[in-house]
Amino acid sequence: MADTTGAHGGTSLSRTSDLPAYLSGALACPPAVMQACETAPRCEFKVMRDEVLDGRSRIVGYRFRTVATGDGPEQSCPITKLNALKADRLASFAQHRMAVIPITADEWRALDYRQFVTPNVLFHVALPQNGGTSAWLWTLEDIRDCGAGVALDSTAMEPSFADGLRLADIVFANPECGKDGALAEMITALRQRHPAVRVAVDGVQSWREYRACLDVGADYCMGPFTALPFEPDEAQDRTVVESVLNCKLVQFAWYRVFECGNEDIDGDHRALFALAGELLNGIVTGKPRSRLLETVELLMQTADLHFVREEAALRMAGYAKVVEHSALHRALSDKAARMVADFKAGDVEIGPVFEFLAEDLIVKHMLGADREFFPLFARQGAAASPAA
Repeated sequence: MADTTGAHGGTSLSRTSDLPAYLSGALACPPAVMQACETAPRCEFKVMRDEVLDGRSRIVGYRFRTVATGDGPEQSCPITKLNALKADRLASFAQHRMAVIPITADEWRALDYRQFVTPNVLFHVALPQNGGTSAWLWTLEDIRDCGAGVALDSTAMEPSFADGLRLADIVFANPECGKDGALAEMITALRQRHPAVRVAVDGVQSWREYRACLDVGADYCMGPFTALPFEPDEAQDRTVVESVLNCKLVQFAWYRVFECGNEDIDGDHRALFALAGELLNGIVTGKPRSRLLETVELLMQTADLHFVREEAALRMAGYAKVVEHSALHRALSDKAARMVADFKAGDVEIGPVFEFLAEDLIVKHMLGADREFFPLFARQGAAASPAA
């Protein structure tokens, strides 16, 4: 078989010869997937989202994992897993943020994972077992040709997988790589061979370990630490807040430093950020005025409900400035209502409305007045934590 040089260097496989029968079109589905669909028990799946954090404690995306519900087996029909991802509206999410999808080469060939393809999607392709490297390489090239990215495990740095590593956008490091300086050595070796490839460390246990991974060059981290109370780095957090407050937002990315520690308040703030991002996207893409108005009204309703919940949480926590804080909410709501009424009447364009709702009502209020009560919930969280 004649090889050609691919866009990432190395070899590019012919699509018509010297491949397994199912890859050259003789079969509709790889044998392994056919057997799984025919023999595996049928069970329901739910989608779990694992947060992917960058070096600024910012949630830049999620890994979408499918897990069996109830007492069902972990391995089941691949079609059932695909349908679970589809029901979770993965394609819509991936229009705006990173989405990592674990997959096998056989599943890519057999099923319609192309429906999820956007530039933000990375398919984390399992390494081939017991041979099958040619089919695996074909899969990686096909994923890239479709417009998605490729993620691989760090074991792809072994010589036998060298051609596949050239096609990777992200390498996921095994948690054991962090021991005895091995993670730093792995990242250094990878960057020498493939400078553009990013590194994600999976299985990070603590915020201290997260920062240690960043110190040796990791780009992203995942793991149980994301569910722990945020341990701030005061200098870094101050830089993040100031940079967000002092610039016009062109995207609404969520940073851990935005969290106060109260789940209800943080959940509302995330929802408001998401709606502000949706409104900005609608403006940039030229959506009709009626659609923009729908988003504006939903954002207003969400903000009003959030103000009520936040004030109740503050009263329950004994916040001394709850009366003054409630007055700020009323002023913001009243001004927002007037601006939205003017937008409905055609007396004002969407630009000033967006600027007030997104920047004043959401960002500046959350990073200004709201941060005054953050220590209150931080103290309560510390008091509720079990002794070491």
